[in-house]
Amino acid sequence: MVKVHPGASVYVPKTQKEARGGSKKWTLQHLPHSMASIFNEIVVPAARQKAGTLEPWTNPLVEDVQALVDAAYGEKTYTVTLDGVWYHLVSHFCAY
Repeated sequence: MVKVHPGASVYVPKTQKEARGGSKKWTLQHLPHSMASIFNEIVVPAARQKAGTLEPWTNPLVEDVQALVDAAYGEKTYTVTLDGVWYHLVSHFCAY
């Protein structure tokens, strides 16, 4: 059971660096516990295959990355956002 206190607020990081715990860039350590191996074995190859279908110098759509994450981890288990860890790691590891 959760008790809600009046006036209590949820902490929202003010900067991307704050969201990354002070790190300059997103890393595999920012993924939820034990998700890095699935990311490397399933998401990265699928993202590279998808990258081969895009026009040069085109960034992936959030929806494209969401589809890859859903296929690897289960539908809507994780939410991909433009400024989140999933989108940045896919972009970095797959060099869209």
